[in-house]
Amino acid sequence: MENANSNKVFISYSHKNTNQVDLFDRFLRGRGVNTMRDVRDVKFMDSITAFMDKITQADLVLIVLSPDYLKSYYCLYEIIELMRDKKYLDKIHPIVLKNTKIFREEDKLEYIKYWTEKYNNLYKKCEKLSFDEIPAAASKLKKIRLIRLYIGEFLDDITSRKLYTEDNLMELVNTLGIPELSMPPLFLDAIQTKDKKQREVLLEKFLVKNPDNSFALLTKAEAEIARKEYLKAEVYLVKAIQNAPNMWIAWVRLGQVEFELKKYIESEQIYLKAIEINDENPEIYVGLALTQKEMGKLEDALNNFQISIKLDPENSQWYHNLGLFYDIELNNTDLAIKNYEKAIMLNPKNYECINNLATLKNQLGFINEAEGLFLSIITENPLHLNSTKNLIELYIENNKCYQAKDLMMNYIHFQPKDFDMIFSYLHRISKVREVDKLSYEIIELSSKYNSKDSLFNFGLGEYFEDIVNDYEKANKYYFKAISLNPNSDMLVDYTLFLYENKNKIPSIKPYEDIMLRVRLLAYLKRAMVLDKENERAYFVRNKILNDKK
Repeated sequence: MENANSNKVFISYSHKNTNQVDLFDRFLRGRGVNTMRDVRDVKFMDSITAFMDKITQADLVLIVLSPDYLKSYYCLYEIIELMRDKKYLDKIHPIVLKNTKIFREEDKLEYIKYWTEKYNNLYKKCEKLSFDEIPAAASKLKKIRLIRLYIGEFLDDITSRKLYTEDNLMELVNTLGIPELSMPPLFLDAIQTKDKKQREVLLEKFLVKNPDNSFALLTKAEAEIARKEYLKAEVYLVKAIQNAPNMWIAWVRLGQVEFELKKYIESEQIYLKAIEINDENPEIYVGLALTQKEMGKLEDALNNFQISIKLDPENSQWYHNLGLFYDIELNNTDLAIKNYEKAIMLNPKNYECINNLATLKNQLGFINEAEGLFLSIITENPLHLNSTKNLIELYIENNKCYQAKDLMMNYIHFQPKDFDMIFSYLHRISKVREVDKLSYEIIELSSKYNSKDSLFNFGLGEYFEDIVNDYEKANKYYFKAISLNPNSDMLVDYTLFLYENKNKIPSIKPYEDIMLRVRLLAYLKRAMVLDKENERAYFVRNKILNDKK
């Protein structure tokens, strides 16, 4: 059995799968395995290609297979280099991510077809290049030709071997000969448990017995960050760093926490410290750039965004960050579009990037392009809130109100409880046309889902009061809201509505004024019971009592 603790283990993966690989990497390094990755083991000014040539020197290679991996020029170049070694199958251990189809012949043919098309397209482009441009293109063409020729053989080799998944990593651990006691069993149980609540319980038990374990403190901090409990995360991270000053990932997470707490000076210093420890991880430079952007250090931020891309040129999110920076901070639309498009080319499912590109295109007057981009997102992801809102706004601004209504109806079927979206639509549509069936269809549909929700009915009351000026209907929905499950502010607002608009509500008769005052004071009393510190309730009560009319 091989012993991975004494050998060099290289992880070959697509950068689009970085999150999963980070877990594998941390899992192995925590056990003392000497793992190598391009983001950590390539110096900033080194050649990526030169580093990949060193892969063949690794004792073991973990290949993290995914559709992105099998369509990556850089990943498959690594494989071609490995296949030069006749015994390469003895050193590779494939981990297959979910949704990776490679076992049927038609699955393999899809990838052969993909690389054949890549080769043919580049070959045609080479015919149009100038003399000076040909050498670089020819070099890449040669490598793609090799990928095209050997991808089928590689897939046959891989599928004939023992394959691992995210769910059976312990089998891989045993195969690699990693000692089980490199980490305490209770902690291993905690980080491997899929159930979040159970994982939290096990982690707490471990920390009670091992309060200074930096890796456990980091894991606990990351759970608090996920819950947006940044002050709690800060405590765990500071303690982790005290016990392990060179744990760069803890410094990165602390920089993130200080950023979220708007402590930008501290965040910048922490990210700089992380770079002293590890100057090869693009995530650190991105965090530093975002912090410096908030501090107004735009030149420094731009430089660090660019470094992140040089370190990791296949990461869609890094180009998206740079595009957003050019778009919002520097108002350079040309470079913004260029980086957005690069990000989308690397990851066609980067919906936020597509949304930002569409928004920019809309601002520049390219309405049809913007509409097409928004629709491409919504077609694949109907619940993408920002693109849906933006497309509805585009339709309304361009008097395509029926399209806006249809889109909104579709959205409500998916997200009937998104009251902000529903009322945002009703307010926007009212600015370009009279309130008519386009609005009432939305009200009718959303009411089917939310007729017994007090917040929804109160929102309808506000809509009919402020937009439609139909005080009778407003009163109907306000009253229904406070009859269901009101809060203190609702009761005060409804009291004020009745007090100020009683003469505009036909169902309230003039001779009922005394009875109405009694009702209003009863509402306010109830509001005070629900919230004794609601100062508006006391103010409105005094106003009504002092009214001599």
